[in-house]
Amino acid sequence: MESNFLYKILKSLNEKEFRDFGKFINSPFHNNRSEICRFYDAIKKSYPEFKSDEIQNEKLFKKIYPGKKFSGVLYRKIMSLTSNLALEYLNIDSFKNNKLDFNVKLLYLLYDRNLSDAFRKKSVQIEKLLDESFHHAEYYELRFKYTSKLNGYLSDKVNIPDYQKEIDEFIEEFIVIIFHLYHRLLVTQNIVNVSFNLRFYDSVFEFLKSFDFSNNTLISLYYNLVNLTKTQDEKYFYELIKVQEKFYKKLTPLYLYNVFVTLADFSMNKISKGDIKYKKIYFDLTKKYFKDFKTKIETGYLNPVLFSSIVRNAASLKEFEWVESFISAYSVQLEPDQIEESLNYAYADVEFSKGNFEKSLEYIYKVNPVKVSMKINSKKIQIMNFFELGYHIELNSLLDSFKHFFHREKSIGETLRKRNLPFIKYISELNHFIIKDDVEGVELLFKKIDKTEYFVQKEWIKRKITEFLNKKKKNTV
Repeated sequence: MESNFLYKILKSLNEKEFRDFGKFINSPFHNNRSEICRFYDAIKKSYPEFKSDEIQNEKLFKKIYPGKKFSGVLYRKIMSLTSNLALEYLNIDSFKNNKLDFNVKLLYLLYDRNLSDAFRKKSVQIEKLLDESFHHAEYYELRFKYTSKLNGYLSDKVNIPDYQKEIDEFIEEFIVIIFHLYHRLLVTQNIVNVSFNLRFYDSVFEFLKSFDFSNNTLISLYYNLVNLTKTQDEKYFYELIKVQEKFYKKLTPLYLYNVFVTLADFSMNKISKGDIKYKKIYFDLTKKYFKDFKTKIETGYLNPVLFSSIVRNAASLKEFEWVESFISAYSVQLEPDQIEESLNYAYADVEFSKGNFEKSLEYIYKVNPVKVSMKINSKKIQIMNFFELGYHIELNSLLDSFKHFFHREKSIGETLRKRNLPFIKYISELNHFIIKDDVEGVELLFKKIDKTEYFVQKEWIKRKITEFLNKKKKNTV
């Protein structure tokens, strides 16, 4: 167990980090046990895979303790000590790389030791770092901590501290953090059937009426993120795009990703309600975010549902060259155990949009999705392919199983049911009339669907009805 834990940590290190970890454990300041150094030397050639035949316990033990009989207790102790050192290395390396945090903490030490000259020099460096840093929640916290300590230093020297700046920065930090929490709670409420108490919500928005936050990066960003998530008002969608463009250079890659996901979710929601103009808007946003196919996903792995929606939307717009480049570039950024399934799902969408229905079915038959939303979409692709191929008798059985799935699956939310059940109902009726060759029934169905509020694939069903009726008219001429 301990060895698995250690190797997972070591696999997470890139080549430079792995080499630096070797230097770290060879430093007497951090490690005074030579057997850990010998252990590192014994495994370094096995990085990054650490194949089981290369890291066998007994084999490694001989290299660590030449001439000694194998001891499981001693070996586990080496694993435990090395794991602790690996975690210590990650902590120190992360701290050193966060220059602003490192320097603000150092400033506090200089203050506590009454090193005035060093304090003044360090404060000049921090002012420059604040000017150059990305704006994230921690930035506001560190900016406030710096100003607070600077005021403490100035008051000790009988100067007039800038207490107004200190309280203003504290208020900004508070608003940024509480907006971040509001956004997280609202997103969760939209996904799961749960309600949260958004304390201070109305008070914060009331305060912002008298506060000019137009030049504050994260307050401007979160103000629109929170309002868009809560109200689904498209004015906040366009404001969010403007804010992102205005503060683009001050936003971390993670914030840019989160903004893109929010804009994508809103666009998909609009498309699902029949606002087709958002297909092009969504595609343009996607192209801009994944510029030149070099954007790195900052959350570790690309969400498979987001990946699929991007592919489906681009394919529906016949942007085949772009979507195939996207699949090639970003399928590798999915979780390894999801790549094959996501690829099959993606190519099923692409081939369907190309009109290659048999190929689309070949791909979708390889898919066995776990997420309910993807189960529903894979069934719909099968149904639409069957219809396009004229498999009307076989389609009855598929539709019947889909109906049972909706009645049986309790985890399907009300929104998903409302959007998809009309699709099942109307494609079933259309298939029934086509089998009976009931032209009048199809005509009446078209009028009925046309008056129905938007549901998933409404336009596709109307198009299939029109094609059927045109074909019938042509054959009677």
